[in-house]
Parts: sequence; structure tokens; C-alpha cells
Amino acid sequence: EGCEWEGELESLKQHGGRCPFELVDSPYSCGERVQRRHLDQHVKECVSMLAQEVPKLKGVVQQQGDQIKQQKDQLKKQGDQIKQLVEQDRVQINQQGDQIK
Repeated sequence: EGCEWEGELESLKQHGGRCPFELVDSPYSCGERVQRRHLDQHVKECVSMLAQEVPKLKGVVQQQGDQIKQQKDQLKKQGDQIKQLVEQDRVQINQQGDQIK
């Protein structure tokens, strides 16, 4: 089963853009190539598949957001610790400078 088009060679390109048997890319970036005549069915299935994936992806995004928040909190604590160490070093340097005078 395939295209049985017959016609002038000059019309082949025009036919190719309408041929129901031509392989076309899915409009949903799923990587699938389907015959134009099956594109409507593929779109329905592809959209259904994507609709099933959305809740999973939402969960992944939420989990990553939680991880980012934890890392942000940890970095803030480390930043505060560094500030304390810098302040302690500044105090010690000032004290040592006072002793030298």
C-alpha cells in the first residue's frame, strides 16, 4: 500500500506537499515521522501522551524546586559562616595591629 500518483514530473513537487503517504514530522517535537494520512491520529495520540506526562513533569519540577530551595538555604548558611570567619579575622588583625603599636 502506497502512493499511486501518476502525473507530469513538473507536478511531482506539488503532489509531494499534499501526498497522504508522504512522511511528515510530528508538530509536537516528539521525533516521530508519520504518513500525512495518519497525522491527525498521531496528533491525538501524541497530545494524549503529553497530557499523561504533564503530571509527572510537574512532580519533577516541584522536586527540583525543593532541592534548589534546600541548596539556597545551605548556601546562605555557608555565606553567613564565611562572614563570621571574616569578621573574626578582621578583629584579630586589628588586635594584632594594636599590639604592634
